[in-house]
Amino acid sequence: MSVTQFTEQELKDLEEKTTIPRFLFLPLGLVGLWCLAVYWPSQAIGWQIFWTLFTSYCLFCWTSCFHECSHHTLSGSKNASIWLGRILGTAMFVPYTVYRESHIRHHAYLNKPSDWELWPYSDPNTSLRFRRVFIWFDLVLGLFMAPYIYGRIFWHKDSPLTDPKVRQTIRYEYAAIVLF
Repeated sequence: MSVTQFTEQELKDLEEKTTIPRFLFLPLGLVGLWCLAVYWPSQAIGWQIFWTLFTSYCLFCWTSCFHECSHHTLSGSKNASIWLGRILGTAMFVPYTVYRESHIRHHAYLNKPSDWELWPYSDPNTSLRFRRVFIWFDLVLGLFMAPYIYGRIFWHKDSPLTDPKVRQTIRYEYAAIVLF
């Protein structure tokens, strides 16, 4: 598995990059979730629509940050990206290392049978009916489907993840999700 390498200019740009605005969406998203849960400031449909749209955008920002962590580009520090990815992954029920391993292979094998991220759509043995049903489950129940889609690379009998250290890291991340 390759490790992301950057040019000197790319590293300089990453070091100058500010991620603070993205991190503001973590507490703001939690506020939005709380407001939706307790119907605050009122039960009026306008407020509910506002909080739903606002919270949806915040959750989108969380997944965008998670994606950037998988590429080690969220901040200038690789370790910071890894640990932030683990925190975000735990909150989203997808272990960071599982997502990273699946996503890196996605870039390497886009739309081929060995694309572990888009497997329902890129596997020629998968029926069109299954793909159509699967996309609706993914769209409507994404919170529940993401752990299944990305976890497949770890749990599948033909998993390419054979390094014992990587598998141990993934087990620890799953344990953190259960404890969370």
